Amino acid sequence: MGFNPKQFKKFVSQTLQHIPKGYSESSLVAALMCAAHESKLGEYLYQENGPALGVFQIEPATHDTIWQHGDTCCENAQLMGIEWSESALVYDLRYQVFMFRQRLFMKPEALPPADDLMAIAMYLKKHWNTVHGKAEAHDYYLDYLEFYGDL
Repeated sequence: MGFNPKQFKKFVSQTLQHIPKGYSESSLVAALMCAAHESKLGEYLYQENGPALGVFQIEPATHDTIWQHGDTCCENAQLMGIEWSESALVYDLRYQVFMFRQRLFMKPEALPPADDLMAIAMYLKKHWNTVHGKAEAHDYYLDYLEFYGDL
């Protein structure tokens, strides 16, 4: 069993608010949707038969790319007292949320409106899972509804 959805939402919201320009309703919904799909809200912290880690299932190579090429990553990390740590992708939830948001900052396309769940699901398919991933936008949408449809 993963995290309590209400508590996870509160934690993610608070963490995003500490990242410069990190919080919006859209970024919150995107983070919740991604975690709901990628790890069943924390039920899986290690990808089965793969390298991805944490609630957002970030691969070590992606983690390193964010640090090396993210325009805001180093500056935001310094402001928040965060240091580069691949192992934190498993044990540090604040770090995981930070890395998720930094990855989305790297994308030129803006997040869709928070109330357009299918558009956010399509955004995540394109920018998180990519065309090479096996998930479809509809999978993100349905997994989000499983945890947050009644909240």
